[in-house]
Amino acid sequence: MNSLKLAVVGVLAASGVGAAVAAHSEDAKPQQPSLPPLFTAAQARHGGDIYLDQCASCHGQNLNDGGFAPALKGVHFRAEWSGKSAGDLYSFIDANMPPGDAGNLSPDQYAALEAYVLQANGAPAGDKPLPSDPKALTMPLWQAGGPAKGA
Repeated sequence: MNSLKLAVVGVLAASGVGAAVAAHSEDAKPQQPSLPPLFTAAQARHGGDIYLDQCASCHGQNLNDGGFAPALKGVHFRAEWSGKSAGDLYSFIDANMPPGDAGNLSPDQYAALEAYVLQANGAPAGDKPLPSDPKALTMPLWQAGGPAKGA
């Protein structure tokens, strides 16, 4: 029986199943930071609380496991926002979220939500909070044409 298990493991490894599992789990791993510090850790924690209350029912508890909305972390999310500014992301969230009640959160709450999403995508926290004015958020998110480094 033990040799049968070893044979199955060997076949799976040779067929690339291990690589597929590793590729799938990439989104669950924190990424190497590729952005400068844009927010504080406290701001991201506050954003996490808002996220659980306002966003998790659609986007999922882990930002990538919701049944009604796209993932907010991982390779696909970073590729979608690659080359766009932090202000673009803020404006999108403010104009569209939560569905049916868009723009109803305060500017500071939207900034905290963005901080939480950026942190979930590997961005490091710093000493200054993310501004709540999208015009002040001109810094680009990730490199245009690709996901964050280490992705």
